Amino acid sequence: MDFVAVVDQVIALLRQRGRVTYRTLQLQFTLDDEQLAALKDALELILRVKAQAHSIEAANVRHEHEWKVWQDVTLPDGKILIPGVIAHATNLVEHPELVADRLVRYANLVGRENVIAGTDCGLGGRLHPEIVWAKFQAMAEGARLASEQLWRR
Repeated sequence: MDFVAVVDQVIALLRQRGRVTYRTLQLQFTLDDEQLAALKDALELILRVKAQAHSIEAANVRHEHEWKVWQDVTLPDGKILIPGVIAHATNLVEHPELVADRLVRYANLVGRENVIAGTDCGLGGRLHPEIVWAKFQAMAEGARLASEQLWRR
């Protein structure tokens, strides 16, 4: 059985639970960031998943540059992209304007109606709860700023 067939079977099982993300695929195969294929190399497989939304890491230093992939790839109709706009790998709280910049960047590439702010990964257990809440506040404020920019047009 080839890798894609195995992934297809894993995806089928995960779909029964209602959620499949890029991070889910990474965790199912216990890959670390150095082993995980670059988004550009995995995107065809990711977009084959029959999920409405695709969550991708986009805020941490290993993945932030990957927004450029969307300059050459069209998000299929009916799909939603959930880029991580706050990182789980640092206890530094993102500035709301940075969060807004990240969201606007993706919205300009895949359509403003197709982007939802997300986290790179689960924050629980990795960061102190006060830092997590501060990151969520920054994400909410950044989403508000991005919405003002994107929807005033």
